Amino acid sequence: MKSSCYFLKDLPCFLDERDYKCSVKVERKLLCSHKVQCVCHKKPEDIECNKKVLTLLKTCGHTKMIPCFLKKRIDDGKTDGLCDEVVQKVLPCGHAMDLACSQDVSTVFCKAKCKRKLSCGHHCQMKCGDDCSKTVCKMKVNRWIFGWLDRLIDYLYINQIKI
Repeated sequence: MKSSCYFLKDLPCFLDERDYKCSVKVERKLLCSHKVQCVCHKKPEDIECNKKVLTLLKTCGHTKMIPCFLKKRIDDGKTDGLCDEVVQKVLPCGHAMDLACSQDVSTVFCKAKCKRKLSCGHHCQMKCGDDCSKTVCKMKVNRWIFGWLDRLIDYLYINQIKI
C-alpha cells in the first residue's frame, strides 16, 4: 500500500493511508527559505525554523542571534526580543550595576554597602537593598558604666559607713 507521502510502505490493510505519519527523513525548504531535515509528513508551514539568525532588537538597538522563527515574531511586534547584552544601569538608589539590557532596574537588589545613617548616627552595616529602618546598631562604643557607683553608694548608706 502506498502512503499519502508517496514513499512506499508496508501498512496494515485496515489503516487508512491518510492517517499514516511517515517517519522517513526528508529535506524541506521552509517559508523563510532555510532548509531543514524533518519527517516526511510535516508541512513546511508547521515547522519552526531554529536556524540562528542575527536580528536587530527594536526596543534597544542591540543585535542578537536568535532562532529564525522568533525573528518574524519580533519584526511583527508579536513578542519582545529579550536583550541579554550586559550594560551598566543606574539603580533607583543611585548605585550603578552591570545588568542585562532588558532587565528592569526596579527588580534588582542592590548589593552595595548601605550609605544611610541609623538613628544613632552610625552608618548602616547592611546592603543598600536591605531595609535598615528597623536595624539595631551593633557598633561597639566606649562608655562609662555608672551602675557600680550607685550600688556602692547604696551599700555605704545602708551600712552607715562614712567616707
